[in-house]
Amino acid sequence: MATARVIPFEDNTPAQTITIDSTFTPSTTGCFVQAGQSVIFTNNSGVTIDIRFTPNPVTPTVFNDITALSSTAPNNTNTQQPLIPNGTANYYVYVGGVKQAGGPYAIQAGIGPMVVQITNTANGPVCTPDTIAIPHNAVSLGGGTLQMNPYPSTDQYSVSWAGGNASFNPPLTSADAKPHTNVSPLGTYPFIVVKVSPTLGGGGGGTVKIKGT
Repeated sequence: MATARVIPFEDNTPAQTITIDSTFTPSTTGCFVQAGQSVIFTNNSGVTIDIRFTPNPVTPTVFNDITALSSTAPNNTNTQQPLIPNGTANYYVYVGGVKQAGGPYAIQAGIGPMVVQITNTANGPVCTPDTIAIPHNAVSLGGGTLQMNPYPSTDQYSVSWAGGNASFNPPLTSADAKPHTNVSPLGTYPFIVVKVSPTLGGGGGGTVKIKGT
């Protein structure tokens, strides 16, 4: 009996394209990519730009920074693939070394998550990064994921949302070092963290931006 020939799997997932326009705004401000899927950045702003990814104390580098991306075709594109299978990267657009308004923008690789590290200081808890973005819900991929990690891991923090209107599954009410899936509408959601153990501490916080795909 003849042995069936094994045909190698080919990933035919089209590249995720992100085009920077004349207002320095990406065509998709929050998106998802899967294993083997490329991201093509195209600069249509009219000037040379940098795309800089926000350093994260927990998540390894997901994408490398792009420096001096021309606005003149064919040198106005840069193609990358995620350096890790799962993780979320935030980035800003810079012109002449100046960060442009509107960010951060989010790219979630695989199941993410975006990780915020919470560290207690003499002035209260500090969140790093303190302003982050995650993608909005996608029908086939679910929502963007967010995880809050206490440092050291034995510390405990409560998490509350201004107006109580940010929704995650399961609810994100403590820094439990677990991923939580966003089910909130597009928008900006301030949050407050309070140290509750081993000793009660002051409050800190930050902002989560839910960006559209």
